[in-house]
Amino acid sequence: MDLAPPRPGPRRALAASPAATPGSARRTTSIDITRPDGLRGPVVAVLAGRDRAVDTAGRAQVLAELSLTVRVAVSGEVEAIDGGPPGLGGLVGSGLRSGFGRRAANTFPDDAARRTLLAALLDDFPG
Repeated sequence: MDLAPPRPGPRRALAASPAATPGSARRTTSIDITRPDGLRGPVVAVLAGRDRAVDTAGRAQVLAELSLTVRVAVSGEVEAIDGGPPGLGGLVGSGLRSGFGRRAANTFPDDAARRTLLAALLDDFPG
């Protein structure tokens, strides 16, 4: 039995995403976390996503694309948000440990109801 810690990085990663089929839609999201000031400093998170559709002729079209940079204090409180639509400043001061998703949904109720790219990124972020 090998008790060594696993090597970092993806295991059996695909070289590329499977080709999108005509008439399909795909949403991709990512959250990249860094601690530029070390473990005792704030977290800087880059939330990014894209919605893309392929028409029946096989032509791809980007429907939505979004990137936000969020700075989070060690306490878990959102300190700043750069990028994205107006109104994100209403989430500054929110804690990620409790109630963030509810506050985001209340700040952007139409996005939450329609499950837009913004709503998906904000919903995934506290996790």
